[in-house]
Formats: sequence, C-alpha cells, structure tokens
Amino acid sequence: MSALLHRLSRLWRRQPPAPPALPAGSAVNRRYEILCQLGGSHCDRTYLAEDWWYGGWCVLTEFAPRIRHSQELALAREQVQESIQVLQQLDHPQIPEFREVFECQAGGLTRWVVVQEWIEGLKYVDLIKSKPFTETEVVQFLQDALPALDYLHQQKPPMLHRNIKPSTLLQSRENGKPVLIQFGDIKEIAALVSRPGANQAMQALDARFQPPEYHQGDFYPSGDLYGLAVTALTMLTGCGDPERLYDPKTQRWRWARYTGVSIGLAVILERMLQGDPALA
Repeated sequence: MSALLHRLSRLWRRQPPAPPALPAGSAVNRRYEILCQLGGSHCDRTYLAEDWWYGGWCVLTEFAPRIRHSQELALAREQVQESIQVLQQLDHPQIPEFREVFECQAGGLTRWVVVQEWIEGLKYVDLIKSKPFTETEVVQFLQDALPALDYLHQQKPPMLHRNIKPSTLLQSRENGKPVLIQFGDIKEIAALVSRPGANQAMQALDARFQPPEYHQGDFYPSGDLYGLAVTALTMLTGCGDPERLYDPKTQRWRWARYTGVSIGLAVILERMLQGDPALA
C-alpha cells in the first residue's frame, strides 16, 4: 500500500470534479438496481441496491479512478483485487460478506464497485445523537464488538479494520450487536485512485479515532482497540466530536469529568487508549 501511495503521489495532477452520483433506478453491471444513496465522501459513495440475480438487497461502494497512467491504474486494479480476495475469505456474522468487485461504465465514466451483504441496522453515530449510552450499555457494546475484532486479528497474517469509529459501526436490527463496515483498506484505495495525492489516503480515514502510530505508517491490532475505545467515549459522553475530550498538550484523553463510570471500566478504556501493540 505504501509503495502504491508513493508512486501515485509523484503522478498527481489537478483532477476534475467528482463524478455524479448514480441515480436511483439506474442499473449497474446489468445485475444491480440502485435504490438509494446511503452515504458518500470525496472519494467514494455507498448505495443500497437490489440484486436481480439472487434477489434481496446489497450494498455497493463505488469510486471512479482518475489515474492517468495505465501502469499505475493496473497497479491499483491489482491492489483492489488482492484486497477484496482477502476480505472475501472472512466469515463472521458481524462482518458483512464481501461478494465481488467489478468495473463498469456508468455516466460516461469507468467506475469500480465493491459489493457487500446488506445488514439492516442503525449506525452508532446516529444512535449517539439521541442520548448518551449508560455504562451497562457501553460494557455490552464492548463485549459484543471485541469478538469480531478478535476474529480479524486472529487471521494469518492478522487483519486490521483501521477505520473503527461510530459511523463505521452498525447496530444490527436483528440482534443488537455491532457490525463492522467500511474497512480502512477499501477507503484508502478509493482515495488513492479517486483523488491521487500524497495525503489523500490518510485523509480518507478519521484521525480522531486513530492512534498516533497510524500517522507514522505503523499499524497494529491495538489500533482497532484504540478506535473502539474512542467510540466508547463518545457513547458515554454523547460528545460527537472526540477532539473535545483530548488534550493535545499532554496527549491524554480527558473524559472522566464528563461521565461517572466504574473504576474497572475506566482502567480498561485507559489501557485501550494507550495504543499499546502488546494489547492485541
């Protein structure tokens, strides 16, 4: 990934505006019908779609590559394929199934589309807006989320999510457990090919939920635990912006004054926030 980032950064050119979104009712790859847009950013968009072949709904993540050099485009295509092949091996009820990745023409542009299983639920970023979570609810959240992360980290080699935050965690309507969506690898690749530039890949991820070592390119399973702990803090405090809870001078989280929790939970969260690679 770092080699691809370096090569693309050298080839950066001024890019045209982002391509238009796929409209509801449009057909993609003669198989999927766009029902509505679920979300989007400067580098990718997600849609709810109907699968005509197998029936039922799925989630499409699309991005339009704007790399002008065929060699770099081929390298990025290979990276996408390799990443999806690895993700397709995952089999866990709290991780939506990765089904396929393909290229298609839509709106006069080549678009890359990643297809995933759709799991109905609400994002924690929306749940937090209604009211803070109780300590009991946060403890249950951690107990439910950790097995999914442990499953990733136990892969050979370990797999990382790298994008844990309230907007990438979905509370399943079926059983109330958190579901991991929007893996960091996919977001990073989308940024690399959609907006080539040295800083685009890291800007695609939210630094507020990432440990300091991520910004030096050092990735460990403990980074996912860090993001989970920051998410837990936002749930406890109801604070949508975790930067309000962080003191950059001391480089420590100052959250205890916003909520009263047991010593046991406080110790667990503080340790997770250390970003210690030995944790995982």
